[in-house]
Amino acid sequence: MANGFVFVSGQIPVKPGGPAEIVGNTMQEQTRQALCNVQTILKAARSSLDRVVKVTVLLARPDLYKEMNEAYAEFFYSITSPARARIDGGTVRPSALAVFILNARSKIVGCSIGKSAGLAPLRILAV
Repeated sequence: MANGFVFVSGQIPVKPGGPAEIVGNTMQEQTRQALCNVQTILKAARSSLDRVVKVTVLLARPDLYKEMNEAYAEFFYSITSPARARIDGGTVRPSALAVFILNARSKIVGCSIGKSAGLAPLRILAV
């Protein structure tokens, strides 16, 4: 976190606290899991999806954009949805169909999250 913003990098569809195996076979299932992970991280940083200002989506399969967008809309459905960019190409894991990178506003100056959220350790510090 810096200057009141939370930066969430490279979220893929894995279960928090479990083995680092991709969850779901479809784009919708993977999008939902990755965005649930994002919600967990944002909550630990005292933020939320309604405070997200920018989303970057890396798509391994651009032909599945419509399916990703349908699941994405379940999380970001207001008329004030965040700015979004799409990058077509590979992802960090061959079986991951999408990766999500987000910037959100926070209500706190600094914190350390990760293990308490069931995710890999992540330290957030204010600048």
